[in-house]
Amino acid sequence: MKTAEDPHSHFLLTTGQPLKESRVKKFAVLIPLTLMAVLIPAEASAAGPLIPVQPGGSAASDVAVSSVGRVSSAVKAADEQRSFQLDAASIATQTSRPLAQVTAELNWQGEVNQEAKRLAGLYPTTLTGVRILSHEKRSVWVGFEGRAPKVALPFGSDATVVSNQPMSEMELRQATSDVARQARALFGVEVTAAPDAVTRSIDVIVTKVTPADSAGKILQLAAGTVGTKSDSVKLNVTFDPTATSEAEAASGGAKLETIDKGSVHCTSAFSIVRNGVTGMLTAYHCGSTFTHENFDGDTEYSASTVASTFGTNGDLRWYNTPTNEVPQFRANYSDLRNLYTAPGFSEGQWMCHFGYGNGKSCDTVFRIHVSTGQLSNLIAMSHHKTTGGNSGGPWFFGGGGYGVHRGLTTIKSQKRAVFTPLNRVWPAFDAYILVN
Repeated sequence: MKTAEDPHSHFLLTTGQPLKESRVKKFAVLIPLTLMAVLIPAEASAAGPLIPVQPGGSAASDVAVSSVGRVSSAVKAADEQRSFQLDAASIATQTSRPLAQVTAELNWQGEVNQEAKRLAGLYPTTLTGVRILSHEKRSVWVGFEGRAPKVALPFGSDATVVSNQPMSEMELRQATSDVARQARALFGVEVTAAPDAVTRSIDVIVTKVTPADSAGKILQLAAGTVGTKSDSVKLNVTFDPTATSEAEAASGGAKLETIDKGSVHCTSAFSIVRNGVTGMLTAYHCGSTFTHENFDGDTEYSASTVASTFGTNGDLRWYNTPTNEVPQFRANYSDLRNLYTAPGFSEGQWMCHFGYGNGKSCDTVFRIHVSTGQLSNLIAMSHHKTTGGNSGGPWFFGGGGYGVHRGLTTIKSQKRAVFTPLNRVWPAFDAYILVN
C-alpha cells in the first residue's frame, strides 16, 4: 500500500486490497479532524473514568467520559441499533433518499471514523485531518504535515492521502484563533474565522463594508499570523456588513423555561460529573435564571449554575438541579435515549440536533475550529436549520453525543448552525461526560 508524497497523486486505498492510482488537482489537502471517541463498556465501569487528554492537545483527542455501567451489553447493542435506525430514517426523510442507501452510507461513515481515530492516536501532531467529501461516492481526504503514513480505509473508498501540508491540525487551530483575534483588533468589529485546509486557507469574515485601507491591513494581518510565504496558509478576507454571529435564545434535551413566565428559553444537552457530583450542560448565553423540565407537564426543577465559560472553550454552562442527573438525552420530543459514548467525528459527516424551538433536524459538519466573536473552537454545520429555544441543546447521532448548540454564524455568505464540541468540557470544567 502506498501514500501520496505530493498533492498530485490520488489513490484508492482499501484495506487488504491492491492500490488504484489516478490524478487530482494540485494542492489537495484535507480539513482537520475533530474529537475522537472513548467507549467504556458497562463491564469495565468499575475502573472509573478514563484520564482525559490535557487542554491544548489535538481536537482529534478522545473526549473524557465516565460510565455508570447501568446497561448490559445486550441491551446496549439493541438500544444503539434502534437509535441508529431512527437517525438514519430522519436523514432519509430529510434528503428524500432511500433508507437502505442512507444506512449503507452511515455504516461506511462509521468505518471511516474508526480509521480516523486510529490515525489521530498514532499521529496526533502531524495529522492535518480527515474529511468525508461524498457519502454517495465514498470519497475521503486525509492530510498530514510531513510524510503521510499508510492509511487503511473501508473497501471501496475513494481516498486521497496527502503529504507536506503547511500546518498540522493543532497549528491551524491556533492560527485560526490568532487570525480572528487580530482581525478584530485591526478592523474594530466582530470577525468569524474558519480554517479550510483543502485550499490551504482560512476564511475571514469581517462584519463591515470594505475600508479604504483594507489591503494594507490584510497584509499586516497575514504577516502577524500565518505568514506571507508562497507555501503558507492563505487568508481569504471578506467584508460583509450583513454577516451575523448570533446565539439562539435532568436528562439532556430538557426544556429550560424562563422563571415565572413558562416560556421556552433554551434546551439542555448532556449530563456531566466531577468528583462524584453530577450536573447538566447547556449554553452560557442561556443565562442563569431558568427552570429545568424534562418534558411538558413533568416536574419543574430549579436550576443553579456551578460554572460557565465563554471564550476559548466555547459557550458552555454547567448547572445543577435538586434531582439526580442521569446519562440520558432527548433526541426528539418523544425520543429519550441513553448516552453511551462521546465519539469523534470528521468534517462532512452526518449528525443530528434537538431543541425545543423547532425539534429535530440533521446536517453535515462544514468546518471545525471556528472562531467567531469572543468564542473559539466551535463546530460549524453546512446549514442553519435551528431556531430560538434550541440553544444549549444536544448534537448527537445514535447513542453518541457531540456537542452543545450555540446558534449561528455566517461563513462563505451562508448562515450555518454552530455548537461547542464536548472536548471543551474537560478543559473548561475538569469534568467528564456521563455515559451508560
